[in-house]
Amino acid sequence: VMIMYLGVKVGGARKKFGVKYPTMYSDKEPVFNCIQRAHQNTLEVYPQWLVFQTIAALEYPIAASVLGVIWVTSRFSYAWGYYTG
Repeated sequence: VMIMYLGVKVGGARKKFGVKYPTMYSDKEPVFNCIQRAHQNTLEVYPQWLVFQTIAALEYPIAASVLGVIWVTSRFSYAWGYYTG
């Protein structure tokens, strides 16, 4: 859900700022770049996080669940802060 939300925000920013596919970054719109990078940064750490979260959950399911919720909410906070440019 978090990854999809961040992806939808990038799609909306593409439409708002007129950045067409396959262009990843805009030379004219730094706010679009911030929105896109917040999503990309999350995608870059997501696979490792899933592996470590799964390993932790095998032995400590409650602690892993709590830390997972903290990680997801912190990624939302990170993204919203990054969106400000």
